[in-house]
Amino acid sequence: MSKGRVFISVILILILGAVSFFAWHEWQEVKDLRQQCAKQVAHIQENEQSLMLIESWIKEDGYSSAGQWWEDYQKYQADYSHCDEKVINGENSDYVTEEQKNRLQEIAAEIKKSRSITEIKTLVEELNTIIEDIDKQKNAPILQEETPVINDNLIVDDYISDNNFIANDEDYVVPSSGLTQQSGVNYHDGRTETYYSSDVLYHYRTPEWTVDEEGFYRTDEGYYVVAASDMDQGATFEGSKGTCIVLDSGCSAGTTDYYVAWS
Repeated sequence: MSKGRVFISVILILILGAVSFFAWHEWQEVKDLRQQCAKQVAHIQENEQSLMLIESWIKEDGYSSAGQWWEDYQKYQADYSHCDEKVINGENSDYVTEEQKNRLQEIAAEIKKSRSITEIKTLVEELNTIIEDIDKQKNAPILQEETPVINDNLIVDDYISDNNFIANDEDYVVPSSGLTQQSGVNYHDGRTETYYSSDVLYHYRTPEWTVDEEGFYRTDEGYYVVAASDMDQGATFEGSKGTCIVLDSGCSAGTTDYYVAWS
């Protein structure tokens, strides 16, 4: 090949390379420009959505001025952003429960993230309710330990040196509620009323009877099932709870032993 043709070939290669380079460079610029345009469009759309959202908050809060809304919003948020610390470390701190403390901290965090005055006011209402509850806890009366009562229904005639009470048959009075699990013993119409539990002494006829709302076993007729050693089996009489029927024995004379399901 002649030197002239080689020279021409080299020139053509250089020209093609330059054209390719400039074409690639232009394509890259176009690509970058498109990417920038896409980002700008997305940014504009995001800003438009944010503006629409802010406008909805302003409308929800009842404001016509965006400037006034923003000023009040910042004030509300600043006033209550540390509301939990003011209560937890305040003068009533000793009366704040662990549950209340946790919720107060949650409210403060939610206020810091809030996006409208209405949202803040709702949280503040809950805050005030908790503060009122804490104040009630502070002012709640301290319950004193109850002094054990031997028997409110016993009229005492004699008192002996060992602090035991003695009463005569004529001194028994009928209480309005009768025998209860709390009292354990009751006096009615000259008889001592006590109880025995099916958990301790199970009666073989227990499945025939039902347990009422107070835990007493009763027959289908509604009679209270009792043990009374000084009465005939099947006899009925009036106890402090109502009509009793004797279906068991094994207790002292003068004692009415109610059959119950108490544990």
